[in-house]
Amino acid sequence: MPEVSKVPAALRPFVFHGVSFEIRSHEAVGTCPFCGREGKFSINVESDGLWRCLTCAAGSERGGGNLLTFLRLLHEHSYEQTPGHAYEMLAADRGLLDTSTPVLWGLAKSLLTDEWLLPGYNPAGKLCNLYRYTDPRPGHRRLLLATPGLPVTLFGLDHYSPKRPEVYVCEGPWDGMVLWETMRMGKWGPGVRELLHTASPSASLLEDASVVAVPGCGAFAESWASLFPDARVHLLYDNDYPRLWCRACRRSHPCAGPGPLPGRCPGCGAPTGDSSVAPAAWTGMMRAAGVLASAERPPSEVYYLDWMGDGSNHDPALAGGYDVRDLLTEHADIDGRLRALEGLLAKTRPVPADWVKGRSGRAVSAGAVLLEPEECTSWEALRTAWRKALKWTEGLDRALSVMLAAVASTGHVGDQLWVKIMSPASTGKSKLCEALSVARRWVEPWSSIRGFHSGVKTDKAGEEDHSLIVRIANKTLVTKDGDTLLTTPNRDQVLSEGRDLYDRVSRAHYRHGLARRYENLSVTWILCGTGSLRLLDASELGERFLSCYIMETIDPELERDIGRRSAYLVRNSFGLMVNGDGETSDTREMVAAKRLTAGYVCHLREDAAGLMRQVQMSDEAVEACVEMGTFVSHIRARPSRKQDEVTEREMSARLANQLTLLAGCLAVVLQRPSVDEEVMRRVRQVALDTARGKTLQIVQYLHRLGPTGADPMAVALMSGDTEDRQRPLMQFLARIGVVEAFLPDNGRIVRSARRRWRLTGRMRGLYETAYEGRPVGEL
Repeated sequence: MPEVSKVPAALRPFVFHGVSFEIRSHEAVGTCPFCGREGKFSINVESDGLWRCLTCAAGSERGGGNLLTFLRLLHEHSYEQTPGHAYEMLAADRGLLDTSTPVLWGLAKSLLTDEWLLPGYNPAGKLCNLYRYTDPRPGHRRLLLATPGLPVTLFGLDHYSPKRPEVYVCEGPWDGMVLWETMRMGKWGPGVRELLHTASPSASLLEDASVVAVPGCGAFAESWASLFPDARVHLLYDNDYPRLWCRACRRSHPCAGPGPLPGRCPGCGAPTGDSSVAPAAWTGMMRAAGVLASAERPPSEVYYLDWMGDGSNHDPALAGGYDVRDLLTEHADIDGRLRALEGLLAKTRPVPADWVKGRSGRAVSAGAVLLEPEECTSWEALRTAWRKALKWTEGLDRALSVMLAAVASTGHVGDQLWVKIMSPASTGKSKLCEALSVARRWVEPWSSIRGFHSGVKTDKAGEEDHSLIVRIANKTLVTKDGDTLLTTPNRDQVLSEGRDLYDRVSRAHYRHGLARRYENLSVTWILCGTGSLRLLDASELGERFLSCYIMETIDPELERDIGRRSAYLVRNSFGLMVNGDGETSDTREMVAAKRLTAGYVCHLREDAAGLMRQVQMSDEAVEACVEMGTFVSHIRARPSRKQDEVTEREMSARLANQLTLLAGCLAVVLQRPSVDEEVMRRVRQVALDTARGKTLQIVQYLHRLGPTGADPMAVALMSGDTEDRQRPLMQFLARIGVVEAFLPDNGRIVRSARRRWRLTGRMRGLYETAYEGRPVGEL
């Protein structure tokens, strides 16, 4: 790999981050860092870093992109592939108490260099620089190096909110992380300036404060000044040794230590009698205060950290470069760090008047009982918030998009979108339900369903209606524990009322003479639970739900990460008791994700018609939905348990309508102008999830065997059943056109030949449409 300084400027950022290539005229060609294909990654040498992979087409919608696109994609891929144990080692090395802190600050192990990457953000909150935490010379101190050619950026801006009145600016990201996690675990005690331990980030010091970090004491861009209007800004820079500013050579020189100052300039030898002396951090804070004061809407107050307490900003008793992280990490427990933080905050004081000429130097609790939606109109911003809140997986991403699509479809003409979200316990589905439920105007959470109608009379005329239908009209009903429906004594009655409600009309007549009739109802239903919800599938009842699986089996790595998060939360709450002050066990990141989810729900519902009208759907996409609906209607059909004279399956029209509507609503949720391949991929997976079961296993097995088919005993063994018990199902599938029986044609008649089963030609085509070329067996 060439040295960074010896390649053209356009290639230096790529070399810096470990991309290997060879230069061919005006083009550099190398191995793609995202798909690993050799000779497919191309960089235009004469451009400002335009690149493209001819194989995976990663990057923008058309593939490739500019330097920032590369950095953001490199960070995203590295972040997703960083193992949990790496964060544990980093936290131990940097003195962090919680391994989730570097995760939440977006640190990632580079998939190219195996070094830590730190994202830097511009004032708009976009990743605009990627720093390497590296050891440029073996045996020396590790340094934080910025991507060449890019401006300096702030750290921690993805946690910043202009609504919080306090802002703490640290020198370096490690100081920022240690301070952030300490403040996240502390709150002020009642009536005294004493910090108490809290396990609720939403009730901590970060409720009213943000923590950001600058790359170094000399870096404070003028564009950052607009970030902190009317806030109280605290500059917490290092305890630096004094630096000598020589007016003769006009350079700054570090002094040897806290002892006497030299008589002559270490650089040019000029007498130092007229030279000025100031710690570098102090000079940096002076400059930062001046930049903040120049903003169109400056901070209300600016404070600085005075280590000595006498205005020198330098305590000789401390080592040069002693910083916030050094102070806090001297204590191995949170109580000790809170005491140290008390002392640190006590040393902040308003900036002197001569620093800035003409100046001297509570939001609504997110952890309250009722959260409020926060405005959100971006799917990518919502996904980013969830990545910070929990271990985000492809299954959770798909489930959230399907749930939001169901919400967006409420009120749309035609068949309604009802979905079942299934997954093992503790895999995140309840969190998604609770997030949707924050949008109380459009979502009605209901933990247990015992019926949609109520004949209770609380007034003589019976005009006051206590039915659940009244509460859920024109809303989305969310049931986060659908497994309770399986044990409800009147389950069949509830399902019957639900089928009635699905058709937008519902009626009830009571023996005391009261009758109620509801028409033109628009209700969508999201039912969450474990795989046991498949017991509700019955073709005779006319299944109305589409299915979406987050995961079928528990991933060991995901289980470990979730367990670690829960364990740390419990550890941090030792000794805390419920006191009725509204504290919650949700992290700030989870609260933010819930509020943004609710805000996105409001965005989808408030302009549902306008958003849907903008979506384009091709005839090919519609035909695919029709074919998938036909496939699912065959696969989830079941033999009747009550009679065997008539063979029936549901018509596929409802499923085709639901899948088509799902495609359009998913395009709205994902903010796609048309139903593209990504949208259809999610629709296809929902169709396959809806078809899951023994029949799909049989169809999958027979498709793999092709025209030769399988012996009935082999089919029974594959599905874990006996041949006798399997026979009625196979005969039913033959009657509805899924399979056919045949005798093997080997050129001669063999009386002992057993008939075999194979897929019909029609079912083979439907299967291949549903999977669209995916390898057989991949679910």
